[in-house]
Amino acid sequence: MSEVRSVMDFFWKNGRCSVGRRRLSRTFAASSAIWFAMSFLLGLGDRHKDNIMITEDGVLFHIDFGFILGSDTSLFRHVSCPPARVDFQEIKTVVGEEDIQSAFFGTMRLAFNVLRCQSRLFAE
Repeated sequence: MSEVRSVMDFFWKNGRCSVGRRRLSRTFAASSAIWFAMSFLLGLGDRHKDNIMITEDGVLFHIDFGFILGSDTSLFRHVSCPPARVDFQEIKTVVGEEDIQSAFFGTMRLAFNVLRCQSRLFAE
């Protein structure tokens, strides 16, 4: 597999046809929204491009072995959590205005509403 250095690079290599690119775009937008919501609510720090991977079908997921092994102490510290260092403008450029509105923001609203139903888990 060839090396991909940016989200734009990934879409250029994997979204050749318009149908494939649209599916890839919507999947990426939705999975990004879910991770943004979860990372914010859990107060995860150290969210940057070196800790993110994308599957061939566009699903974004985080890898962070330091956090898993307990070296990150920012869990559940919402106030001190640094802003995401993943470039939202890059996501918007890659997926386009229509998918930002429907797939990204629609999924983010759904994710926050689902997580709100489980708020007691975050408050304890």
